This record gives sequence, structure tokens and C-alpha cells, in this order.
Amino acid sequence: MDVDSKGNVWYGDEAHPFIGRLDPKTHTLTEYPLPAPPEGHLAGTRDVQVDKEDNVWFPMRVAGGASLLTKFEPKTQKLTTVEGATGQFIALGPDNKMWMGGAVNPFHRIDMKTMKLEATYPGQGYQVVVDSRGNPYMSTRGVINGFDVRANEARKWPLPTPTSSGRRGRMDPQDRYWFAEYGADKIGMFDTRTGEIKEWQLRKYFTPYAASSTDRDGYVWASSNTMDSLARLNPATGEIVEYLMPTELDTKKIAFDPTARGRVVLLMANMRNARILRVELLD
Repeated sequence: MDVDSKGNVWYGDEAHPFIGRLDPKTHTLTEYPLPAPPEGHLAGTRDVQVDKEDNVWFPMRVAGGASLLTKFEPKTQKLTTVEGATGQFIALGPDNKMWMGGAVNPFHRIDMKTMKLEATYPGQGYQVVVDSRGNPYMSTRGVINGFDVRANEARKWPLPTPTSSGRRGRMDPQDRYWFAEYGADKIGMFDTRTGEIKEWQLRKYFTPYAASSTDRDGYVWASSNTMDSLARLNPATGEIVEYLMPTELDTKKIAFDPTARGRVVLLMANMRNARILRVELLD
């Protein structure tokens, strides 16, 4: 899921051919059908990203199990796919480039204006993030894989905890990659400008699945899909505060409402009960 400039939440479905929108102001849900693959093939959408013009991008499952990069334009409901661009995850980069990859797929770079796959680079891992220089990264078991586009060089950074199982996260405005260490009960941070890596220990069995970027107050958030909780990290002091959710929780991405004034508002898709979760901080 992702949030557009008006605060609308866009979400997909891992097993059904549609893309959906929630208007939090009116509590209105609108779902747009997508082309279904042939019978016997799994349908659905994967990672969802909203660009600066509020177009919605996502990998869409097609025949054979592949997922093609797809663009949905809400104003016209036009749907466009990019041939050859496959993967589970996507990330918006600088210079009108969209990146794709994840699992066994390499890094793909797509020109968002021409809708053409323009480059492929080696690299495997879980999820994709891109820094302000247009370099992609993926976290995986005990290592972060990246590619320096200008130098045309694949790079690796070992994590301090070899069994960390890096999962999902976000890049912040300072080019720091925040990610969840699912196998180590930690929040990780990789500074792509300096190469520095830091870890913060969470409670045992917290098993964080996703981490946020820094919010407007500088905090970083992580979700647990075993304890039904959110953890808030203050990177400056190391303080961690846990918030028990009122329902089962399993979210793969933590986003912020750009229209919220004053307080920080978190938005998440909860896979356990097919709901959009809104968390507003009162402190």
C-alpha cells in the first residue's frame, strides 16, 4: 500500500485482480478491476507505490507466475504495463526512474516517461530501495546488496548480525536505509553515504517485518507480526516504546499521512483482517 498527496490510501490484493483506494475523509472504498490471468494462474498485485503525480505503480501477476510492472492513472483509469520488467518489489527513484526487483530477480530500472526497461543490474534480496543518487539496494540474509550505477559495480555490506534476515524498510531523506531484521529482533540502519551500519535491539520474539522511514519528529517505526505491536525508536537516544494494537497485526509497509497537521499519523494495510489501520500519536 501507499498514500497519495491527498491522503488517499492505495492498496492491492495478493490473490485477486484489482487495485483499491480508501478515502479516509469519507470512509469510501473504491476498487478498480485489473485484467485477470488465464484460469489456473494466480492473480493479484504486489508492492504498491504512488509517484509525485499521484499515479499508482505495482507489480501485477500475469500468466506463468511472473509480475509485470504496471502503472494505473486514476484520472483516466488507464492501465499500462512495462514489458520485461519483472519482480516482487518496486521503488521510486530520482530522475523519473522506477526500480524493480526482489526475490530471484535482479535490479531493473525503468524510464517512467517512456515506460521502457532501460537497464538491468545484478543484485538479489528482499524488497528494493533507492538513494538520492539513483543507486538501488536490497537487504537479505546477513548482507545488504547494492549497485553503484556510476561506477558500474555491484557491492555488498555484511550486517553485524549474520542471522538478521533483513526484510522490508524505507530510505529516508538523508539516504539512510531503515529496515527490519526479522531473524534477530532488531531495527537496522544502513547509511548509504558513509557505509555505517547500526542496529537497535527489540524485545525477544518481536520479529519485526517492516520498518518505516523517519517521521517528522525523527522517530522510526517497526511492526511485529507475532506480537500485534508497533515499536517506536528514537535513534538519537536509543529509546524504544511499544504500542499494543487493539487487533491482530500483520503489515508489510508503514506509511505516513502527508495531509496530517500537527500529530504524526501512520497508515498501514493489515493483512490479518483485511483492514486499513490508522494510528494517530497523541504525545
